[in-house]
Amino acid sequence: MSTGSEAPTQSTTDIYRRLLTYVWPFWGRLTVALVAMVLVAATTAGVAYLLKPVIDQIFINKNEALLVVLPLGVIVLYLMKGVANYLETYLLSWVGQRAMRQLRDDLFGRLLHMPLGFFSEHAAGTLISRLTYDVDQVEKSVTRGLSTILKDSLTAVFLLAVVFFHDWQLALVSLIGLPIVIWPLAELTRKLRKSSRSSQQARATMTRVIEEGVVGNRVIKAFNGEDYEHARFHKESEVHRKQNMRKAQATALSLPVMEITAAICIALVIYYGGYRVISSGGETSPGTFFSFLAALLMMYDPLKRLTKINPVIQQGVAAGERIFQMLDLRPEQDGGGRSLETVRGALTLDGVWFGYDPDTPVLQGIDLEVPAGNVVALVGLSGAGKSTLVNLVPRFYRPDQGRILLDGEDTADLNLRFLRDQVAIVSQEVILFNDTLAANIAYGKPEATRAEVEDAANAAGVMEYVDRLEYGLDHIVGEGGARLSGGQRQRLAIARALLRDAPILILDEATSSLDPQSEKLVQRGFERLMQGRTTLVIAHRLATIQRADSIAVMESGRIVEQGGHDELLARGGIYAYLWETQFASAEEQALGAE
Repeated sequence: MSTGSEAPTQSTTDIYRRLLTYVWPFWGRLTVALVAMVLVAATTAGVAYLLKPVIDQIFINKNEALLVVLPLGVIVLYLMKGVANYLETYLLSWVGQRAMRQLRDDLFGRLLHMPLGFFSEHAAGTLISRLTYDVDQVEKSVTRGLSTILKDSLTAVFLLAVVFFHDWQLALVSLIGLPIVIWPLAELTRKLRKSSRSSQQARATMTRVIEEGVVGNRVIKAFNGEDYEHARFHKESEVHRKQNMRKAQATALSLPVMEITAAICIALVIYYGGYRVISSGGETSPGTFFSFLAALLMMYDPLKRLTKINPVIQQGVAAGERIFQMLDLRPEQDGGGRSLETVRGALTLDGVWFGYDPDTPVLQGIDLEVPAGNVVALVGLSGAGKSTLVNLVPRFYRPDQGRILLDGEDTADLNLRFLRDQVAIVSQEVILFNDTLAANIAYGKPEATRAEVEDAANAAGVMEYVDRLEYGLDHIVGEGGARLSGGQRQRLAIARALLRDAPILILDEATSSLDPQSEKLVQRGFERLMQGRTTLVIAHRLATIQRADSIAVMESGRIVEQGGHDELLARGGIYAYLWETQFASAEEQALGAE
């Protein structure tokens, strides 16, 4: 099953224009920043222009009147430039941070609304890299890139105006090298974007390996996998290094190309300009020439910065391309718009077929009736399709064929939020957030009062261990509930489901990882939780489902037997075999313990 395809590669201009749409809402501050940039450019050109009267009037004509005025003029220009620089830098940073916050919000929002299958196809480290590193690269590209492109381009234009104002013929000579540099810089830009894209993909892969090394550290230690994981990381780190070196090579080449071209232009200006001063008989003054040369030399700095900002822009564009590929993916589709006034909880699966890969069905023609308030257990060997079946009920996935009915209504026609409000899930892997016990209990019902949270905690047996915690229900559970035992985490999950008070309950191997003592404590909570609710139970230990109203035995994606515990034992089929096998295994373990 497809979760959406990535968008085709876009041009640098298209991506940068799209990035700037996050900036335009703050046009007021951008306008002030732009005015400040113009002022910076104008004052820079003004300083170059002042060299002409300084040399001609003070040093050659010895005009004492200008001896005070011109130095004061320089101070005023630099004061104006300093204020304008501050405004431009601060305002662009403010705009960039706001824009990137919105981009991050949009990206995380899209991530949350992707279908469940998307997360099995994309590594967590890769997704985290897009939300963190990629957005940071975009922010640099937008703030630094926008500032450099606009301010330094304006500065270069103003200085060029000074150059042409003084001597247009000499100005044309100074621009001879420009066509020479355009082609290599364009080629370097293409290579920079390609290497930046490859570098960021390599970084995402490396981040994924780091994340697996942290999250899976227990397994790594248990199987002495440190050397293997270190080798994996070294391999990906080396790929990242090589991609960065390709990027560094392209970046390093751009500056020498620029400097050599500038050196040729300056040499031509000195030769031709000096010749004009010497041979013009006073037509071209030393002040004019040095003001011209100063403007030309001052123009080199903004042009150099424009060249150096290109790698930053290309890296941001490559990051933006990856971000927009995710933003352009199709989110989880609702499709239904109906709600039911009251929900009893009766479920019907009618001819349901489903496969994660359309060519490999996991469920094949499932027919199952679950009356409201009944408990139906699903049993079978691993891979029989039990978890897949229950995942179709809250529409984590959609059936390829057939229907799932809730109180006689096709769930495909129901509003997705409404449908999921009717379902509470407790699974083997309890997902807890790094927050308080109270916040984790109230996760499915944020508006719950403290009294309601405490009632749910009492009913689930959470309060039996809360008194031993320093802050009670306000105790932080740690990442993934690391500060709690397996049984404590499971009781917390039961309390969360109790507080949600949904008419349909799914218990997916909810006690399989617990020891017998913890299982007994948790089982009491389950009994309270199941009262009056339509319940689908997937149980590893068959002894826990003997009192189910009905037991459905699954094999290879089909329901092959269904009935009560005693009835299925009497048939002597697959369920009886599973029961005898598990009972014999339990007896062997008991004898071994003796």
